[in-house]
Amino acid sequence: MSIQPSRPTQHDLSVLREIAVGGTSPDPSAAHLKQITAFNVERVTRRFFEEYKRLFDHVRATIAAENPGARIGPHKRNLTGDSQSLHAFTQRLLGRIIFLYFIQKKAGWTAIRTSCPTCTAAPPSTPARTFTVTP
Repeated sequence: MSIQPSRPTQHDLSVLREIAVGGTSPDPSAAHLKQITAFNVERVTRRFFEEYKRLFDHVRATIAAENPGARIGPHKRNLTGDSQSLHAFTQRLLGRIIFLYFIQKKAGWTAIRTSCPTCTAAPPSTPARTFTVTP
């Protein structure tokens, strides 16, 4: 597990809370059991999908409520009122967001490349790191 101390994720913080041991001389067996529980892949996967489903349902409902009758696909039938189209659109949207998050988390992929003379980063005070390319 790799943690950026200046930007820990919710998952990082959750795992650290779960493996924390108290006292001056913690029981090694109890510490080991905490680690096994915290890093249980099945438990993490189940928790991820439960949270993802909650988020998916929320995003789907928000898209439908905020964009009544909006076209969300290439065909005339692809409207927010069509349950299948709305489901597919929401899946595609969240899939793309997860992919971008994955790319962002990869070390160096979003770093400023000094070899690119036309790439500049936004000032550090900007909330989100953005890049512009000038012609």
